[in-house]
Amino acid sequence: IKAHSGYSSCDKCDVVGEFDHETKKIVFLGEGNPRTNNDFRRQLDPAHHRGDSPFLSLNINMIDSFPYDPMHVLHSGVMKRLLNYWQCGPRATRLSSIMISRISQTLLSFTSYFPSEFARKSRSLHDLKFFKATEYRSFLLYTGCVALKDVCSTNMYRHFLKLHLGSYMLSDEVFHREMNRNASVFLREFVNECEAIYGKPFYSYNVHALNHLASDCNLNGPLDDFSAYKYENFLKTIKHTLRSGRLPLQQIEKRFSENPQFVDTCIPARIIHKGQHFDGPVIDESVTQYRKLEVNNFILSSSTRDSHIMDKRNRYYKIINVVLDKNNETFFICQKYDRV
Repeated sequence: IKAHSGYSSCDKCDVVGEFDHETKKIVFLGEGNPRTNNDFRRQLDPAHHRGDSPFLSLNINMIDSFPYDPMHVLHSGVMKRLLNYWQCGPRATRLSSIMISRISQTLLSFTSYFPSEFARKSRSLHDLKFFKATEYRSFLLYTGCVALKDVCSTNMYRHFLKLHLGSYMLSDEVFHREMNRNASVFLREFVNECEAIYGKPFYSYNVHALNHLASDCNLNGPLDDFSAYKYENFLKTIKHTLRSGRLPLQQIEKRFSENPQFVDTCIPARIIHKGQHFDGPVIDESVTQYRKLEVNNFILSSSTRDSHIMDKRNRYYKIINVVLDKNNETFFICQKYDRV
């Protein structure tokens, strides 16, 4: 099919792009009629096709079986585009150097509070050209709504919040279905309002693709379930299994057959206690004390960044000790927040 720079390149609808003379690129305004599996196989839109797809021989839906990747469309696509517009875009949408510094200071103040599960901590916007996709994701879902408050204009902030809320709902294991329609409305409103704030050149292929993210989540689960993060992270593991550049596929197959962990996704929970100490506090003197607990690489500890938890009743606690009793049961000794 046509690449994303083509006029009829959208995988999900038959919208036709327009050539923007200012940026010399194709922009996608509005939304076309949804594509169907039957229409795709019959090639009723010849401008979308560049021959016969090898997947046509499979008994699959040629539209629904290929969701958009949130990592490239949303995080390193739309979110990156927004930040670039704010920092070095057209003068009408560019934030002042003072605003950029205020946002950067707020982002840097979050660094010591990022839990260990975040691959990268928050950085200044002055390092924007070095940002990775996970950093755009953190800004979109967690830090951006706080860092931008009372800094940029009200219209820009409310516009960003629609992208934040729609993305947050679709990233949640429960909300991606229960609030799918709300998320779709927020994202569509974000797309429709882009021209008034950022101009027509802002409508790239990725911005248009936001119209279809909610329907992809209805079929495939929350965004993280079909994003490219885990596959790109696994490339490092695959690369380390190769001993030479000769016959790489055969080498990978043999390494995987030798180590079932590569292909077995049902690995039992692995609980590791780390940092034994005797500082307390404890309720029973017979317990063994630890500073950290790891469960399949998820970390809870008495340190600042990994110590805050919430129970099912939305009550907040700070872990001050991890203890293991004589029956090998793990408990947390916590301080409860009375005021949040």
